[in-house]
Amino acid sequence: MAAGPEGGVVSNQASRSDIVANGIRTLRRSRGWSRDHLAERCARLGYPALTAPALANIETGRRDARGRRRRDVTVDELFVFAEAFGTPVDALLTEAACERCCGSPPTGFACLSCGANSST
Repeated sequence: MAAGPEGGVVSNQASRSDIVANGIRTLRRSRGWSRDHLAERCARLGYPALTAPALANIETGRRDARGRRRRDVTVDELFVFAEAFGTPVDALLTEAACERCCGSPPTGFACLSCGANSST
């Protein structure tokens, strides 16, 4: 760990924004959506500032020289993302099990990436 701004601490652990960003990327990819498509859905929900480049910054978690994320996810944005995906907010606040199936493969199938089985 290192000293952060205003006496805070910067650690190597994933921040909530990192976890949400991973959830956004995982859900977007599992649905076959481009960043442009997600940006369009966010714009229709009243958030035109969530453009494809803004989504790229959120998803990649780019860091500044001090190791801080350049672009955190706000609480308002968290709710917009959940609505855009049609998923509960808490689904974006927990780490996804697998980028391919999100821990939930289609009924009757098993995920070849993580081995998760669906409930039949």
